[in-house]
Amino acid sequence: MQDTVSHHRTGAQRETRAPGTVARRDPTVQAIVHAFEVLDAFQGSSSYSVTELARQLRMHKSTAHRLLATLQRVGYVVQDEVTQRYHLGLKVLDLAASVSSTVDLRTRATPALQRLVATAQETVHLGVLIDGEVVCIESVPSARPIAVMRLVGKRGPAHVSSMGKVILAHQPDGVVEQVVTAKGLRRLTVHTIVDPVAFREHLKRVRAQGWAINAEEEELGFGCVAAPIWNHRGEVIAALSIAAPMGRLAGASRDRLVQLAVAGGQEISESLGFRPITNVSSNGRS
Repeated sequence: MQDTVSHHRTGAQRETRAPGTVARRDPTVQAIVHAFEVLDAFQGSSSYSVTELARQLRMHKSTAHRLLATLQRVGYVVQDEVTQRYHLGLKVLDLAASVSSTVDLRTRATPALQRLVATAQETVHLGVLIDGEVVCIESVPSARPIAVMRLVGKRGPAHVSSMGKVILAHQPDGVVEQVVTAKGLRRLTVHTIVDPVAFREHLKRVRAQGWAINAEEEELGFGCVAAPIWNHRGEVIAALSIAAPMGRLAGASRDRLVQLAVAGGQEISESLGFRPITNVSSNGRS
């Protein structure tokens, strides 16, 4: 359950241990931990020789060389051809940019989400599409007795999520095809759209009307309406959703929540530099 699960946030516990030491575990896990230790080491120095890195992490020189060579192959470190020293590669900057973008989105969106919750009196979520799945990056709960929550950081299938559908509806056909092929359209309830042709047609309607609905497609009795969030380049990079029991997501109540979601999405989009050129209506069919 994604758009419609009640949860309390919990912080992940982090293991504390000396560099270069790994608890007994699968060798693959050990290699991954060591690789991250190598990357962490560059916080204290801009470059390392193999010998220096091995000494810093208290590991064999051959292990340090193997890890650096692997990280070099995937672009996370590069080696200076003259000095033979290693430093961080541009791939790290790509990751940093992604994190910065998400943090900036949350920072800019949170005030609007809080105002939206106060007006809608329903829980509001903020989500992005990562590797074909919806990831909730913020959730502001309603104070109502029956409030719909989604765990921050939780991944879920895009085809049953209002946020997932509204983001996919604004992606190139190739992205949609990749998600459908790789992730499938698994049935979660009797209302889940599982036919690829029907799903693509559904996305066309979502794009045309400017919002999406999850009407018990993920969990019976609950649903969400979602609107896109655009960046300054006119790209849909995220979505916000308003989640509620289906009894509060029908008729005039649904239309009101749709309008609030779309207005909230536009407010956040404008804070990111987007300038809207058209308005949408809640009279479309999902």
